[in-house]
Amino acid sequence: MGLNQAAGGEFYNLGAEDGGMSFAPFAELDTPGDIAWASQYIEQLCALAGHIVVPAERKEVLKALQLLVQSKTRTFTELLVNLQNLALRDALRVYTLEGSLGGLLEAKANQSVLGQGRFMVFEMEHLMGMGERAVVSVLLFLFHQIEKRLDGSPTAIVLDEAWVFLKHELFKEFIRDWAKTLRKANAALMLSTQNCRTFLILHSKTY
Repeated sequence: MGLNQAAGGEFYNLGAEDGGMSFAPFAELDTPGDIAWASQYIEQLCALAGHIVVPAERKEVLKALQLLVQSKTRTFTELLVNLQNLALRDALRVYTLEGSLGGLLEAKANQSVLGQGRFMVFEMEHLMGMGERAVVSVLLFLFHQIEKRLDGSPTAIVLDEAWVFLKHELFKEFIRDWAKTLRKANAALMLSTQNCRTFLILHSKTY
């Protein structure tokens, strides 16, 4: 925390009742790649709820996302309005304001959620106390945001308390693949285990 302040970095307290962040996973649906990521993200969240999305349902998800593109707010609640499939709606309802995790992922697309700082720290202690579905849903989104920001500048991504990421099969596969591809973007991934449950991004355009 002290190093972050000294470096003029940005601090985000994930899941905290006061000052916690609320994200808008569907804010960026401007390219086919954005829509493809959002579709995969929805499938991953459904899998966390025990529902495996089948090909016919993928078409419904894609249609719902295409309708969401036309909205200026693009919230989880709007996504569920567009989805007519009851199984998909039930699997995703927890992330709307009707659900217990709505405070994490129900921000509107026109609300600023993340800055553009070169040094960013994310405190995870509160988030980890909210359960697996909270941790996985938020981190999948944040990792996607990190990846989109990589522009070839030297970047270090440090995952502290790495057991949080590696104990879940979804993250084991994700991090294994990520470690192989990050070097193409001139980024390094470092895993550690300490008492402080945080991860940070150090992004520099100056060296």
